[in-house]
Amino acid sequence: SYEIGTTIHSKEPLAAATRKDDRVWTKFVSWVFEALIQAEESNITMETADMLAITDAFGENFRNMFRNAVRANGNYGEIYEKNLETYIPRSRLNAINDGSTGLIYSFPFGSIDTQGPDPLVGGTIQRILTRGVLNCGVRVAPGFATQDTAQSTWSGFEADICR
Repeated sequence: SYEIGTTIHSKEPLAAATRKDDRVWTKFVSWVFEALIQAEESNITMETADMLAITDAFGENFRNMFRNAVRANGNYGEIYEKNLETYIPRSRLNAINDGSTGLIYSFPFGSIDTQGPDPLVGGTIQRILTRGVLNCGVRVAPGFATQDTAQSTWSGFEADICR
C-alpha cells in the first residue's frame, strides 16, 4: 500500500553561473544577486527599490544597478514567488532571510569522473563552443525558464536573474 503525497521536497541547487574568464562580469552578477537577497532581508520591494544604495563600483552607467534589478524583477523573494513557489515551495532550507533558520548545507553532486557524449552538431552546446562565450545559462523548466516562441521572450526565475 502507498500514498502519493502533496508535498514537494526539493534540494537542487539554485545558483547563477558565469564564465570563469570574465571576473568583472562574475563580480557584477554576484553583487546584483547579493542586492536581491539584501533587498528581501530589508523588506525592499519592486515598489520601494529606490531605497537601495547606489554604487560607482562598475562606473557611472551602473550606479543604479541594484535599484534597477529590484525595480525590474523584485527582490529575491518576489522573484522566487513569481516563478518557483508553485513548483517548489520555499522550505526551511531556502528561507534564510526570514530568520527561522541559518541552515546552510552542501548539495549532493554526482561523480566528476563521468564522461558524457560529445555535443550535438548544431546543438546549443556546439553553438556556445563555436561562439566561445556563454552569456547566461538557464535550464528550461516550468518556473525556471520558459520561452514564448511567438513573442521571442523568456520568463521564469533564471530568466529574471539573467536580466
